[in-house]
Amino acid sequence: MMKGHIYIYLLGILLLSVSCTGKFREFNTDQSGITDEDLVIDDNGFGIRLGIIQQGIYFNYDFGKGKNWPFQLIQNLNADMFSGYMHDAKPLNGGTHNSDYNMQDGWNSAMWTHMYSYIFPQIYQSENATRDTEPALFGITKVLKVEVMHRVTDYYGPIIYKNFANARNQYRPDTQKEVYYEFFNELDSAVVSLVGYIEKRPESNGFSRFDLLLDGQYSSWVKFANSLRLRLAMRISAVDPDKAYTEFRKGLENEFGVFEAEDERVAVSTQSGFTNPLGELNRVWNETYMSATMESILTGYDDPRLKVYFEACTDKAYAGEYRGIRQGTC
Repeated sequence: MMKGHIYIYLLGILLLSVSCTGKFREFNTDQSGITDEDLVIDDNGFGIRLGIIQQGIYFNYDFGKGKNWPFQLIQNLNADMFSGYMHDAKPLNGGTHNSDYNMQDGWNSAMWTHMYSYIFPQIYQSENATRDTEPALFGITKVLKVEVMHRVTDYYGPIIYKNFANARNQYRPDTQKEVYYEFFNELDSAVVSLVGYIEKRPESNGFSRFDLLLDGQYSSWVKFANSLRLRLAMRISAVDPDKAYTEFRKGLENEFGVFEAEDERVAVSTQSGFTNPLGELNRVWNETYMSATMESILTGYDDPRLKVYFEACTDKAYAGEYRGIRQGTC
């Protein structure tokens, strides 16, 4: 009788082991993750990658500590403070930092580190994935590439651009002039790809569900490219006026036009669940306010943007007034 129980027990273990190993792959697969098959369906792979790049324009990612601290390092504590647009009243770094020109290496390197670690690799992959098969998405990738990286070269000057991921050329940096000239070449490629696709499939707007910045229409992305060309042309107008003039005319005279109307803007819609990082920096962290410089300029010229950019003081002594903090003041 005992042997019978042992045989049944062993048989049960054998059957259990067979059934478990038969579903081993299923049990050890993250069912909640995105699979390679998922990326193929409905062009999700292209869209997800382009979504990351779009978020990379203002670096709105969550690394487990909240999604707005990278933006704070890249933009607010860096250029915003240094330029005097805003000021942080908290005594960060003992009360001396970029705001009073005690430049912080960790803050100043944040743009480079984040863009080259997270954004440019996605751009590189998107270019390679769309170049031969998805002309519209290839064009959008090019526009986003220029939009993302022109801020990087304006921060640092020479950057790794044409030789990104090129070990053979030892990742050689380009001068800022070389980078800007390549920007114009990239925009040429973007416009050609997008216009060619529009002419073949004028009713198509398959990118619309992945579009965080515009209305999903490929014609709007051509306008974006043209308008961006005008911006870049103005940036070099004092040092390379002939090139600036040529590129400005090229963008302005393109048949698709440029952004002119008030409602034509490249912006991340908060209706999609995204928030402006400055909101948390200001309202939650209490770490960024109007600077005294901005107060002087905006109130001195009675600038109508004042009430859009900032809120009036709530303290009784200054209720209704706009008061900025002097740089270097805690």
